[in-house]
Amino acid sequence: MQIIVKYDNAIYDGFVYLIESESNSPHIILGSYIEYDTSGNIIIDNSNNNEQIIILDLSKAEYVEIKYFSEDKICESIQNMCESRKVMYPKS
Repeated sequence: MQIIVKYDNAIYDGFVYLIESESNSPHIILGSYIEYDTSGNIIIDNSNNNEQIIILDLSKAEYVEIKYFSEDKICESIQNMCESRKVMYPKS
């Protein structure tokens, strides 16, 4: 899965290697990542570097966006949630 993490001064876009979520300040480890400044300029491009990872403290993030690939089984579950929402809250 792909993760985009936004902080005050940087944005990280990479692929999840490991998630540590059993604490008050969850951390995520990304591989194949790119660091951008807030204007979208690339600061570090490790998208093709298999020798470098980064550990991010998610408790300090403004937001975290998760993107799944269509082949992931969780996409079926998310689709079911979307369909349930349509049934529960139909547009008038």
